[in-house]
Formats: sequence, structure tokens, C-alpha cells
Amino acid sequence: TMASGVVLAREEGSKINSLHFTPSLSNSFGLSLENCDGSLQDDLVEIKVSAVSLNFRDLMHAKYMSPKNLPFIPCSDCVGVVARLGENVKSLSVGDRVCPLFFPKWKGGEPKSSTLAGVLGGMDVHSGTTRHGVLREIIRVKESEVVKVPEYLSDEEACTLPCAGLTAWFAVKGSYDYKEEEEEDKEDDKERRGENQKNGSERAHVSDVPAGRTRPIILLEGTGGVSVFALQFAKVLGFKTICTSSR
Repeated sequence: TMASGVVLAREEGSKINSLHFTPSLSNSFGLSLENCDGSLQDDLVEIKVSAVSLNFRDLMHAKYMSPKNLPFIPCSDCVGVVARLGENVKSLSVGDRVCPLFFPKWKGGEPKSSTLAGVLGGMDVHSGTTRHGVLREIIRVKESEVVKVPEYLSDEEACTLPCAGLTAWFAVKGSYDYKEEEEEDKEDDKERRGENQKNGSERAHVSDVPAGRTRPIILLEGTGGVSVFALQFAKVLGFKTICTSSR
């Protein structure tokens, strides 16, 4: 029997969506959940969910998702513990803490229609289909669709990363090569030390900004999840940060 979960549905005669907790998803709302009932397929991982985070898109789904896409299990971001493994799963062990991936097929490079397909906990904008989310006790995903959670992050911290955290990281990091800049800075530091020694100066600071180069400036809009993540990343990377907010 399938485990418990939360379902977004619209009751007959109602004009608004509503959330319903159900102790058994397999017996509720006529749900059809691929790979989530019966025996565990060879390439799947069964995860017992321990923490789920809420994103703005989840609120939009709750308010505005069309009845044709309901019933629906919301939320895309979670942390859980591996409970069972398919026979062909090699990279994970029972007891590992993992996060499912928001875009399970996008492993790197520029986004494409094919790599953005199958987005977790929402609508695929290309096909118009929806994939159920993680607001439930047990989920099953492919081995390639999860990553291990670092030990230094709690479940509550790590479950905020797949959507808002990664969006902010790619927005801030982009294609900017910080490693290359750091190497250039080191070379400039060496040159400045040499010039200072020639001029008899005893003062040479490694932290001095090389002539003609400044750290990037980043403009952050609002104080939502993505913006606050971006602010933290930008400060660590040494950006000059500007934040606009109504509060």
C-alpha cells in the first residue's frame, strides 16, 4: 500500500483548489503514480522523505493550477533517506541522505527542451504534462535523478537547494571564471611585490585589487528565496551587492 501524502485537488462544484492530506495515496483521488506502487524497478531508488521546502511556484500551483492537471502532489524540493534500492543501483546505499533533482535530465551545459523535460513537482512547459512532486512520505526516482546531501547540512537546510538555491547559484556564477581571475590576481600580486622591492617599499598587500580590475556588481531584486540565496553567494564571492526591496 502506498504511503501518505498531500494532494492538490478541486472538489466538485468548487471554483478554487484545495490541499488534502491522505493516509494512503493509492486509494485517493484516482491518482495514477508512475513507478510508485508494486515492486521496485531495477534502476529506481525508494526514498523516505524527511523534509520538504516550499517555493513560490508551489503557491502558484496551489492557487492557479488548472483542473485538467488535478489531482496533483505538489512541491519539488526535499531531502530523504534511501530506504530501498533497485538491483542495478550502484552509487547509493540504504541510509544515504539524498535530494531529488529539480530538472532530472539536465546534467550540465546550456538548457535544452530535452534536458528540461520531466521537471519535478510541476508542469513541463514543452509538453504541457505534469509530474507529481515530493510532498509525500515515500517517493521513487531513478538513481541518476538524485544527489547525496553533504553531512554538514541539515535536512531542513539541504531541502531548500534544488530549486531556489541552484537558480541563484547559476545566476550569480554563470560563466564567470573565478578560478582564472584568482590566478591572474596572484600573478599581478607577484609583479607588484617585485616593483615594491625595486622601489624599496616594505608594503605589499596580496589583497590589493589589481589596477584596472574591479569585482563584479550584482543587483538583487527583492528578498525572496532566490534573491537571498544570491545575496549570500555574491558576498562570499566578493561581489559588490545592491538589493532593492519594498521593506
